[in-house]
Amino acid sequence: MNKLKSVKHLTIAIFMLWAGSGLAIFYLFKNPTERGTFGDMFGAINALFSGIAFIGIAYAFVLQKSEIEESKYQFKLNFLLNLLSSQVNAFNLTLAEFKFDTNLDEIWITPKLVDFNTAIDLYDTIKESEMSVSIFVDKNRSRINRTTTFISDTFDFVKYLLAKEQLSDQDQKVLKRLFTRNINRNILDFISLALTESQSTNKQTGTSDSDMDSLIESINKIHLEKLRNVLDFLDYKTT
Repeated sequence: MNKLKSVKHLTIAIFMLWAGSGLAIFYLFKNPTERGTFGDMFGAINALFSGIAFIGIAYAFVLQKSEIEESKYQFKLNFLLNLLSSQVNAFNLTLAEFKFDTNLDEIWITPKLVDFNTAIDLYDTIKESEMSVSIFVDKNRSRINRTTTFISDTFDFVKYLLAKEQLSDQDQKVLKRLFTRNINRNILDFISLALTESQSTNKQTGTSDSDMDSLIESINKIHLEKLRNVLDFLDYKTT
């Protein structure tokens, strides 16, 4: 904006110099012939001023175009910022509504359903007990798979959104950090649970039904790939 003002000031100065020269010639030379002769001497200077004026106009146009592009980019950035903030809120609210059975009694079949965060808190307290984890996983296998799909689909959408808008690398990192730092912090514990479910599913293969085994392995590979993609997006390094 300051450069554009400088160009405007330069243009005004050139115009005033041109107008002043005309008045000076009019008052200094009374004879029209002398005026014409003197004016012809400055034909090259007139051309120079015309060229400078043209360059100034072209430069102002380039600056204005650059400012418009910058404004469009900033608008897109603000739009994505608001969209991701809304996505974070929707993701956390929806995730919290997923239900899990926390009844660890193998005989008592009546489910004791709790929300996502409560279930993960329970898992965090029992994960050192292989038997308790096994019961928990067996009772929630389909719920774990549905939750995994929801989380993976959300992350895929965010990755697509950031890649599609052709942002600078720095802005992509900032928006990605905004998303990952504000999502439900129980995500990593859930992924640990989902990986446990996947490992136990592998152990269930080897039955007499080879077609069923192949189907289970295929589904398991899909879920593992989803979990890996989420961990990659979170920049979480597995060992």
